[in-house]
Amino acid sequence: GVYSYVVTAHATDRQGNPILPNTPIRFGEIDAPVNDNDGTFEIFGVAGNPQEGGTLFTATDGAFTTAGGGAGPGDTLLVFGKDVLGHPVLDGNADLESAAKVASIQNGQTLHVQNPFNWNDTTGNSVDYGPVLPYIIGRAQIGNISSPSPVLTNNVGDATTTLNYPASRLGHITAIWAQGDGVNTATHPGSTDLVTDIEIAAFYGVAPATIVISPNPIPGNITIPVQVCIKDALGSPLSGVVFNFTFSNLGVGSGTLDGISTAGTVPQVTDASGCVNTTVATTGIASSSGGTGVPGLTFTAGTATATAPITAGGGLALLAKPSALGGNGGTVTLSLLNSNGTPVPGVQLVGTCTGATVGIASGPGVTNAQGQTTVVITADLNQPNAPGSGSCTFTTTTGSPTVTVNLQGIDPCKSGVSPLPTGCTITPPTPSTVTLNVVSGATNTASFTSNPPGASCSGVKGSTQTCSATLNGGTYLFTAVPTGATPTAVTWSGSCTPSGTNKATLIVPTAATTGLTCTATEP
Repeated sequence: GVYSYVVTAHATDRQGNPILPNTPIRFGEIDAPVNDNDGTFEIFGVAGNPQEGGTLFTATDGAFTTAGGGAGPGDTLLVFGKDVLGHPVLDGNADLESAAKVASIQNGQTLHVQNPFNWNDTTGNSVDYGPVLPYIIGRAQIGNISSPSPVLTNNVGDATTTLNYPASRLGHITAIWAQGDGVNTATHPGSTDLVTDIEIAAFYGVAPATIVISPNPIPGNITIPVQVCIKDALGSPLSGVVFNFTFSNLGVGSGTLDGISTAGTVPQVTDASGCVNTTVATTGIASSSGGTGVPGLTFTAGTATATAPITAGGGLALLAKPSALGGNGGTVTLSLLNSNGTPVPGVQLVGTCTGATVGIASGPGVTNAQGQTTVVITADLNQPNAPGSGSCTFTTTTGSPTVTVNLQGIDPCKSGVSPLPTGCTITPPTPSTVTLNVVSGATNTASFTSNPPGASCSGVKGSTQTCSATLNGGTYLFTAVPTGATPTAVTWSGSCTPSGTNKATLIVPTAATTGLTCTATEP
């Protein structure tokens, strides 16, 4: 499947006022070449130096001809002029934030772009701070921007586009930029400036994410492979994810993951399957840690977390990889080990399942020389409005040891996808009534409107004007326009949160809410 993510650029002048409606804004993105081991761009550096007013770009740390297979004409050079920290001049290179097409590569440290860089002259003088700017070079090989280019701004300076990418590449890094044409008013009046903003992002999945640890539980007092996988709410794998881990309640025992003891960061990021393989070694694990709780290993990524208990071991252990499946089932590898982690071959495994639509299509069989056999589990648990669940338990013919694989379906109606799948019951939003006030002084007035539309109120000199609006749940941006002989910026109060000059944000809950007010005061 294909995921789509809405991206909005907000364009203002230097005083923070929205740019004029119908101003063209160009969007673009790059997502390759990327190092799959750590999820970073391969052609990058921190010592870039654009030639002010020219097309030359040099980098003392450049590897333009070798890194990531080398850059070439038509690639995009992104220069992060706004991201230099600790410089004596605040935002001294903001004018050099750039998204430029590469025209030619001279050598590993030198290239030319098609259009000249800005003059970096927002202070009234063109300034060259030297090779201090971060940069990346690449191209779009996975995602794409679907809207026509350019996109025109609306009446509050916003331009919106859609980033599309395949479900198989969730979590992959991307750099998105927006760019418009400005006018140089400093050192070269009348010439064109390229006004750019760049953000590093990822191909996002649908929240919440789920972490699966395999095996679960983890046999203690041996060295064993442990796989950790992460998927989004639709069951699509997330690549490029960094896990943090911590051992807990080990008592007098100890544990390491890839040689790192107690807690830390998993050295590798998740691959395209959303998984990363680690090696866990534990010693001195007892069935109880002296009343401090069950020994365990916890993995976290963002707000997602999962814990696998660590057992004391002793006797045979049956492991399942993965230890949990989604609503469509899948293939599971079963491993039979003895107490020191040695594979046990030649043992017949059997299994039973619970759940109306959960079954075994093939396997399990007799363990091979690696102590492994596979089983294919079928399921149909992803049901609109009523997702199902089930489990399959596997064991030897003697009934011991056992391992259980849990299956959990999803409700596609609650997944955030649009349009909703067939069979979903659509509940119309419940609107809220919002009270709007404009307080005006004797000489000045103000009025404001909302984006998305639906709320507006205009003031009257020397009085308070009260209006009301019925709004559905969502985030609304209010923009006020003060008028009069000496108009000044409005102040906001009530349920509004100021978010810039003459702007405020109001969050309306999806359920009907009372007591929402938004007041704009113009002295």
